[in-house]
Formats: sequence, C-alpha cells, structure tokens
Amino acid sequence: MADQGSSRQDIWTSEAAMTLLGPLRLMDQAGNDLTPKARKTRAVLAIVALSRGPVPRFRLAELLWGDRGEEQAKASLRQSLYELRELATAGILTVSRESVALGPKRLSNDVSSFEEDLDAVEMADRLQEVQWPPLTDLDDLTPEFDEWLRTERTRLSALIQRKGTDAADAALSSEDAASARRIADALEAIDPLDERAAHAGVRADIALGDRAGAHRRTERLEKRLGDELGLKPSQETRTLLESRAARFPRSKADEIYSLPPQRAVRWKWFFPLLLIGALILAAGYISSARARPQPSRTLPSCPSRKSGRRRRTISRREFPTRS
Repeated sequence: MADQGSSRQDIWTSEAAMTLLGPLRLMDQAGNDLTPKARKTRAVLAIVALSRGPVPRFRLAELLWGDRGEEQAKASLRQSLYELRELATAGILTVSRESVALGPKRLSNDVSSFEEDLDAVEMADRLQEVQWPPLTDLDDLTPEFDEWLRTERTRLSALIQRKGTDAADAALSSEDAASARRIADALEAIDPLDERAAHAGVRADIALGDRAGAHRRTERLEKRLGDELGLKPSQETRTLLESRAARFPRSKADEIYSLPPQRAVRWKWFFPLLLIGALILAAGYISSARARPQPSRTLPSCPSRKSGRRRRTISRREFPTRS
C-alpha cells in the first residue's frame, strides 16, 4: 500500500494536460486518465482553468450550488476541493481560504495552444482535433453555470475564429490554398455564421480552381444567416466571387452555376419546355392537316366505243329561233 501511495504521488507531481474543447479530460504525461468523476468537480476545474486569475470561492459556490443555502453551498465546494487535493499537493492548483487558482506548475490545455502562433499546417491539424462545443459533458448543471458556459463558448469561438482566419489568410498569401481550405472547413463546422471564415474558404476554393465549391460555400452562408438570424450576407461576401473572377479561369459549368437564382431556375426548365412546345406544335399541325377537306377527284369522260367520238350536248341557244 505504501508503494502504491508513493506511485500515486509521483503521478501527480508530473505536469498534466487538460482537454476543454469537447468533454473535459485530465491526463498525466504517461497518458493516465486522471479526470474527476463528479461533474461539479470537473466544472470547478474548468472554471479555474479558463479564468485569467484566482476565482473567489463564493463565486464557485454561486455558479455551482446557487440553489442551496450559503452554508450548504460552502460545504459542497469544500467536498469538491477535497477531491482535487492531489492537484493542489502537486502544485497544479493553489487553494486558499478565499480563492482557487492555477498553481505554479504548468497545467496545459488545448485552448491555450490556440493562443500561440501556429503556421497554417499546424492550425489545420489542431482544428481537425477540436470537438465542438467545449465542455460538452457539463451542460445542465445549474442555470448560473449554464450562463457562464454560454459566455465562455462564445469567447472561445471568437478566439479560434480569429486565430484560424489569420492563419488561413497567411496561407493564401504564401499560396498554400489547400491548408487555407482545411482551416476554413474546420472553422465553418465551429461557427457556420462567421463571414470572415467563409471569405477565406471562398478565396481558397477559387485559388484551387473550384468555383462551384466557392458558390456552394457562399450559398450555405446565405441560407444560414437568413434562417437563423434573418440577415443577408454583407456586400463584401456577395461581391467576393465577382471581384476575383478576372484572376482565375472560369468554366462554362461555373458560368451556368453562378447564375442568379431566378435565372438558374429558368435555364433549368428551358430545354424541357422547348421540347414540349415543339411536340405540341407538331401535334397541332398533324391534327389540322387531317381535318382539312380533301379536293374531289373527277375522272375524265370516256369516248363512246361505238362512234369513237365523244357525245356532244347541244344547248338550246345553238338552234335558230323562229320569228
């Protein structure tokens, strides 16, 4: 038992890493899962990890046990901190009578990695690993914590979108359109309404010769903005394709695809309607031809076989009149 306790202490004295983008997970350098089992204990860890300084203990009690009396809330917080005592012993957390903060030892997390300067390939790889939204296993704890969680998710989304689009713009400047499109696709999955990420994706699509993909990306953004917010894309979004059309070749398929919606519908039905009209005209012509009266045919009179001559009918006017 003593050996097991010594081994456990060695695990906690090593630096740990925490995943916040997705379910909260706490791992040591050896890959052992050290995640607290209680959801509210994990919530305490998340609040402290995402705060920029010490978090007052009354604030933690208010967010997670606001539906209880003050003394009961304090007792519940003490129980959660007791579950995290090994983190405090290892120097990863600092717990005082007034507040809780990250300790002197480094506790890395996947959110802080996006605050570093990453090149386009690294940014694309990091974004591929993101599970959105953050802290997916901590919803519906308390109304106060849910409000805090919504605010943090909005802040993290803005951070990742800003860093990601900066990396995509840099990739396009260095003619790495493939990485820029990977970044834009991942950012669209995180925030489908972000226009700057859509701009980067459209530019990457066009640079790769995929103008149809650029149109589909723009149409997705327009539909989402209209359905969810009742808004239209900015003028910059609507003119982005046209402003870059002269710089890249445009195929006939792209020209047809890029027609306005009303004209696109007309062209879609043009040839079927033309064929139907031709068939109707042909059927009408055939019907009118059949209904038209045919001229009667008169056979020539045959000469008399006896006389060999045609009989002649003499009218009355050929006889002389008597005076």
